[in-house]
Amino acid sequence: LSRAPWSPWGAGLVVLLACWPFVRGLWQRRRLFRGTHERRLQASLGLLRADLAAYGVPTTPAHTLEEPLQIAKARLGVDPGQALVARADAVLFGGREGTAEDVRRAETLRREVKTRLRHRNGWTATLCAWYGLPRPASRAGRAAPDARLSAT
Repeated sequence: LSRAPWSPWGAGLVVLLACWPFVRGLWQRRRLFRGTHERRLQASLGLLRADLAAYGVPTTPAHTLEEPLQIAKARLGVDPGQALVARADAVLFGGREGTAEDVRRAETLRREVKTRLRHRNGWTATLCAWYGLPRPASRAGRAAPDARLSAT
């Protein structure tokens, strides 16, 4: 170590970079494990929107509950089922009591969507999503603006 005084700093940086996705994931999911069932359900659906956005799927908090689920169904083939949508609407906006079963169903849907996003988009997009980096533009995405500009 006396010949390489920078090695502890380098090792620390490697550990930090390796642990970052896990710590970031735990921080994002912290609201899933505390609070009322309503808050946990709201956190799960918020994470679903965040997961879709991290992989480049256009969704924002301004969308209604049904819109991200329709996008997930159209792009990934994941059917949330009308029962989950109706129950989530009733709990979040209708004043109904949430249950552990509601949270479990929402989390099952979120994990399924995340798995399909990971398989569909590949490792580059997955690593960008894990680290919270902007997704690199695809070649088709880079060619599209030029084609639109030349068409006008």
